[in-house]
Amino acid sequence: MTSPMTTPTRPLLTPEERAALRGARVSMLGELCATVVHDVLQPISASVMRGHAALRWLRLSQPDVPEAIAAIERLIVDADRAMEVVTRFRAMASDKPGAPETLVLNALTRECLAWLDHEFDRHRIAVETTLPRDDLRLLGERVPLQQVLVNVLMNAIQAMAMARPADDSRWLRVTLARVGREAEIAVQDNGPGLDDAVMARMFDAFYTTRPDGMGMGLAICRTIAHAHGGNIRAERPREGGARIVIRLPLLGMP
Repeated sequence: MTSPMTTPTRPLLTPEERAALRGARVSMLGELCATVVHDVLQPISASVMRGHAALRWLRLSQPDVPEAIAAIERLIVDADRAMEVVTRFRAMASDKPGAPETLVLNALTRECLAWLDHEFDRHRIAVETTLPRDDLRLLGERVPLQQVLVNVLMNAIQAMAMARPADDSRWLRVTLARVGREAEIAVQDNGPGLDDAVMARMFDAFYTTRPDGMGMGLAICRTIAHAHGGNIRAERPREGGARIVIRLPLLGMP
């Protein structure tokens, strides 16, 4: 595979890899639909309330224009939030091959976590995030890398949803750090963990432990990581659960 450090203007994935990525992404987006609907409806509902409030201020016998303006300004903020969710969803669903660009992994990690806020709340998962102060930059394709991280996060959510911890608490730790010339993204959960059979095959195409799963998610994640000059692996922490580690080469490292 061509190094992303030497071909900054050409897509990193082959047409065949991109076709497989598209199929896995469609499945992932289908699972995200409930979250997207929730994230869009909330600001839209708030916008409607702001609009009604503005009309009430303006319909008074002595219209209160400053209050109406304030309500309209808040309405615009809510509408912008809804548009941002739709824009992110459209970008994730896009089939257009993207040329590698400079990406800030800190921001990309926050974006992917924001995608799943509703899922974390719905499953009562406490999320602990550790990001470095300095921006970690790499050359890569935004949508495929988002797909990797969202897929890993969704797998952790689904694993914890199927198992009830002894103290009924679910937690997820997301860590981004510089390790030598690479960035390391680690996603750790306190779900049921990984047995030997799963560890041996979890990155294989068409392998899944879910009755309704396609078995392509982690295989595609590995393809994307390799295309960016990185790798992905699974670990079994001492305290139980699972830990997925993604390594990617940083931009501008000697």
